[in-house]
Amino acid sequence: LASAGRWYPPHLAPGAPPPQAPPPATLVPGPSVSRTLTQATQIVLGFVGGVQLLVVVGALLARSAFSDAWKGPWDVAAWNDAVAADDRLASMEGFSFIAQIGAIVLLIVWMWRAYGAGDRLGPGDRKLSKGWTIASWLIPFANLVMPRMVLSDIERVARAPRDGGKVTLAWRATKTLPVGQLAWVLIVAGAVSSRVAGQMMATAVEDFDAAGAEDAYMVGALGYGALALGLLLAIPLIGRIGRRVTEESLLVSEPQSPTG
Repeated sequence: LASAGRWYPPHLAPGAPPPQAPPPATLVPGPSVSRTLTQATQIVLGFVGGVQLLVVVGALLARSAFSDAWKGPWDVAAWNDAVAADDRLASMEGFSFIAQIGAIVLLIVWMWRAYGAGDRLGPGDRKLSKGWTIASWLIPFANLVMPRMVLSDIERVARAPRDGGKVTLAWRATKTLPVGQLAWVLIVAGAVSSRVAGQMMATAVEDFDAAGAEDAYMVGALGYGALALGLLLAIPLIGRIGRRVTEESLLVSEPQSPTG
């Protein structure tokens, strides 16, 4: 009730203080994942996936040249073509290996930053510590499973519902995306198959087994194909996780769903 005898809503009353702006979101200092780092990781994964597809073509061409030389009449030129095709394949496989190492190094950097960004969301104790983002890749045989476990943990924290800038207590129940699971299965299958193909080729050469050599080329082609597909499927997964752990996303205080 104003002195003039009129009623006003509290915020319109003469002399009433202006409404207070809501307090800004509380920023917990710490790492985040820049869009540049996420995009660079996606580009490198795509590049390495493309390299694997070239190796598939090289393996099929080498197999075809070998079959022509072995099954056809004796021809020095045909055998020279087969040897040249095999040499090209070996060079491509060497470049592929170097490219894979580079991709792993960049992915480790991305996982390290994403794990640290997840800690800012207050998930509490996590089954795997931050050090596993590196160690999981270095332990023989365990590196067939452990990196995926670490990435799953990062994904659950990043994609879990948030309230007040923190993940809810049910973040561990957040389901991982099927595309990530499929991508890892293909990557592991491809890596193992390429190793098996190498052993098969060594045995075929030692035993002078032409059919075994043809099988080795085919197994290698299938393995590199699976690896290529797995890397390409991982690209959207990295993007979806990366968008949830940027500095901008971590500053949002209102509730967020897992699909954000």
